[in-house]
Amino acid sequence: EMAERALSSRTALFLSPCETAALSRAFDPVGPDLSSAIIFPLAVRESELGAVVFARRAGRAPFTSLDQRRGGILASQVAMAFENSRLYGELGERLRDLTAARDQLVQAEKLAVVAKLAGGVAHEINNPLAYVRANLESLIGYHATVSGVWRGARGVAALLRDGGGIGALGANAMAEKLVGSV
Repeated sequence: EMAERALSSRTALFLSPCETAALSRAFDPVGPDLSSAIIFPLAVRESELGAVVFARRAGRAPFTSLDQRRGGILASQVAMAFENSRLYGELGERLRDLTAARDQLVQAEKLAVVAKLAGGVAHEINNPLAYVRANLESLIGYHATVSGVWRGARGVAALLRDGGGIGALGANAMAEKLVGSV
């Protein structure tokens, strides 16, 4: 409750003698009594981190405004140290996330380069193959024509061999044989 008051006010609170006595019983019920206590909020910007309590035992001088200033400086430095520690942890997490993202990007870029290289190699292989394929198709057509002429020529040769001479009927038969085979 006292720490909440210090945090909500964002200032150091001197505890009354009754509050100091209650604090003394809460921390050390069998130990010596406390003569005075002061609570400092531990807060940075909008973050409330907690509170720190300084107490003096009975028989010692109570806290002064100089103690309040010094304690305030110490409390703000402690709060900054906690905040820096938290921020350092967040920074480490973000650095790990960025490193993982960078590694994924590098891997993706490597895969893209390999894919581009493979595409280039495939293109270089396909270009000569397309040339060969086009010429093979022409050769297949030529082959069919030459085969037909060859069959016709063999037929004419057979007619000449079998008929012995070329008459009007033989010339017509040879022409039909040649034209029919093409």
